[in-house]
Amino acid sequence: MSGNYVNYATANNADALDTVLERLRLNTLGNQMVDDAALLITGLSVGTVVKYDSTDNRWEACDGTAALTATDVIGIVTYVASPDTSGQVKVGGVYVDDSLTEDTRYYCQSDGSLGSTPTEVEIGHCCAAGQLVLKINGSGGGSGDVTGPASSTDGDPVYFDGTDGKTIKSGRPALSLVCALPAVFERDQFFEIAGKSTAADRYKILTPNRIGLNINGSGWQLTTQKTLDLSDSAYWDSITTDYRVAATRAGVDFYIYACEPGSGYEVDILCSANSTTPTGYTASNSRKIGGFHCECEDVGTIAGHNYTGFLAGDVLYHSIWDLNRCPKYADPAGMFCCPPLGYRWFDIYLASGTGASTESAYGGTISDTRTWLDFVDDFAAVGKRLPNDMEFQVFAGGSNEETNIAGSADPGTTGGHSDTASRRMISDYGAEDCAGAMYQWLSDQSYRYDSSASFSWKDLPGSKGSLYRQGTYGDVKLLAGGYWSHDANCGSRCRNAHYYRWHTDTFIGARGAAEPK
Repeated sequence: MSGNYVNYATANNADALDTVLERLRLNTLGNQMVDDAALLITGLSVGTVVKYDSTDNRWEACDGTAALTATDVIGIVTYVASPDTSGQVKVGGVYVDDSLTEDTRYYCQSDGSLGSTPTEVEIGHCCAAGQLVLKINGSGGGSGDVTGPASSTDGDPVYFDGTDGKTIKSGRPALSLVCALPAVFERDQFFEIAGKSTAADRYKILTPNRIGLNINGSGWQLTTQKTLDLSDSAYWDSITTDYRVAATRAGVDFYIYACEPGSGYEVDILCSANSTTPTGYTASNSRKIGGFHCECEDVGTIAGHNYTGFLAGDVLYHSIWDLNRCPKYADPAGMFCCPPLGYRWFDIYLASGTGASTESAYGGTISDTRTWLDFVDDFAAVGKRLPNDMEFQVFAGGSNEETNIAGSADPGTTGGHSDTASRRMISDYGAEDCAGAMYQWLSDQSYRYDSSASFSWKDLPGSKGSLYRQGTYGDVKLLAGGYWSHDANCGSRCRNAHYYRWHTDTFIGARGAAEPK
């Protein structure tokens, strides 16, 4: 087999070879059209590896009879006119390499140089570059004809048996080989809800058409779009808690996992309430690739609203995330994405918990009676920040306007509320309780004049410094939304410029914001 070369994907496809050789970047001189029949031998075919004989001034097939020298120019025939006696032959991928001998196995490394003994990851890189060209080791243990598997998939790479040197083994699909590279997760489009207008589509999620990903060091793929029907047990890791029932999904965060199949290279896609690994799998054979939150209460009919008609347990589609569209640092659980704001992420619910336990969760006890300073620290502990004035106006759009919560009293817990007109308190992006429930701290600075020209130091809470301000207060941090008894003053554009950063009250809470990945 000495001197014979094999293209691992499309050895007889001239166009593909042309592309391959352009992409390998091996001191490429490009495709050279050889027009002079005197420079050729007849019988050349597409895929033939040739070298230029400087003595005879002609291209000829590599036959393994002599070692290559530093001045030898090697190429592959990518085009032959019919008949070839016309002298029309195109030689592509021409390069010179002084370390290459005719009995050397070689492959394209990631830096464009040649190497030997390729690993699976390195072969994957070559497949990503286009296709892979290898030379059979002329000094190996093989002899005679190369033998291959009984069947194969067109375009898939293959391996040679290292023992006998001549048996071709079936390879992994090219996409899965590429995805053996560390941390790979790529898809052709984003996960999305199946539809909004039809009730049955609101609890179905469409996967991308194609996904390539790494699971525990190995590459895997999805090549056909799936519809994750949350009412179908086939798409759940477990129904011990029966999440096929909408009521059990209400206000819950779920996760999407790619799981290694029993055979083949097409991953199984499953939903799970588990935030680490799905039931029946481990971190070695599964990978969390996305997630979503489900609507906490029936929305009812709201003319022109994004979520009109949605029921408890339907997918809050602005909450769908994957590894390429998610918060940069924060946990995406309990958050929604706002495309008009540069795909930034915001908490669905008012904050509950404090410090590292701060979260956005349905039914949580609302954190209040905390200073602006406290909330800044709370959100920083979980990779978030306070939203600003402009952001609040946009993501709160579509909420109830100029009304407050039914009962005009402290809601106590997060989410699912309606206003005094029996209209759900939800924004067009899925944010709960933006207006008429609790005032919410914003990051913006303002000022109040307290009828005094004198300035003095205010010792701030926490013994971490003081604020030099005019009069008694001077300082103002904006509040947004209005609270439970402010009726017609409440709304997405309601602001209060009265309270200072060290103020606390039972009617002031906050929600987090996070930058996109």
